[in-house]
Amino acid sequence: MRLSLVVLVTGVAATATADPKVPQEVTDLAKSLTGTWKCTGTATLAPEPEAPLTGTLKTRADLDGFWIRDVFDAKVGKTTRFKYEAFTTFDGKKWRRVLLDNRGSQALGTCDGVKDGGRMDWNLDVMGQGPVAMFRDHLDATDPKLLKLSGELSSDKGKSWTKVYEMTCKK
Repeated sequence: MRLSLVVLVTGVAATATADPKVPQEVTDLAKSLTGTWKCTGTATLAPEPEAPLTGTLKTRADLDGFWIRDVFDAKVGKTTRFKYEAFTTFDGKKWRRVLLDNRGSQALGTCDGVKDGGRMDWNLDVMGQGPVAMFRDHLDATDPKLLKLSGELSSDKGKSWTKVYEMTCKK
């Protein structure tokens, strides 16, 4: 029994000492997105109807370059604050994202790839204060000085979709 434990621990230690390489895809995307972006648009945050959105999105490489970190801070309508932090990486096959917000929700999901020079379409599961929902998040970074972002939510497993936000961000 002790011999098996020693072999297992030795195997884990040997695996943990290998230095992984940051995927070039993460480095390239982080380079194009890094900076402070001023955003305007519209958003619908329950229970409020659609309202104007103004915010700041700060993006940079983080955790030794393996993740792209987004910090978003916005005002929706006259008084509602919306904040999130998101981490994005590439596993060699799919892009992966985890997002946490100031409303007690989390989103986890994937994107098949960067298309057309800077477009990404995410499929995420949102969990938090309400039932699990599906979320589609869209990023258009084809213009290096402009980001177009939008998102839509489905609470009925993809049968119908509701626009949640749409914004444009400038450096």
